[in-house]
Amino acid sequence: MVAARVPGQVMHVLVDDNNRVHKGDLLVELDKKPYQVQVDIAQAAVDVANADVVSAQAAVHGFEGQTRSLRFLLEHAIEDVDNQVAQLRSKVAVLSSKKRS
Repeated sequence: MVAARVPGQVMHVLVDDNNRVHKGDLLVELDKKPYQVQVDIAQAAVDVANADVVSAQAAVHGFEGQTRSLRFLLEHAIEDVDNQVAQLRSKVAVLSSKKRS
C-alpha cells in the first residue's frame, strides 16, 4: 500500500511501473510551491511580530524617559513648595515676634 503523508500535486514520478522499491525510497516529488507560500506567510507574520516587539520596546524606553523627567519635575516642585512653606513660616514668625514687641 502506498500513500502520501501530505496532500499535494505530483510534479515528478521517480520510479517506473513494476520497479522494485524499498521502504523509504522516494517515489514522487510533490509541488513545493503551496508549502513554500505557507512558510513565507508564516515568516512574514513572525517578522511583523518581531517588529512589533521592537516597537513596543522603544515605546517602553520612551515612557521610562518621560517618567524620569516627570519625577524630576515633581521632586523639584515639592522642593519649591517646601521652600515656600518655610518662607511663610519664617514670615509668620517675624510677624508674631513684632506683635509681641
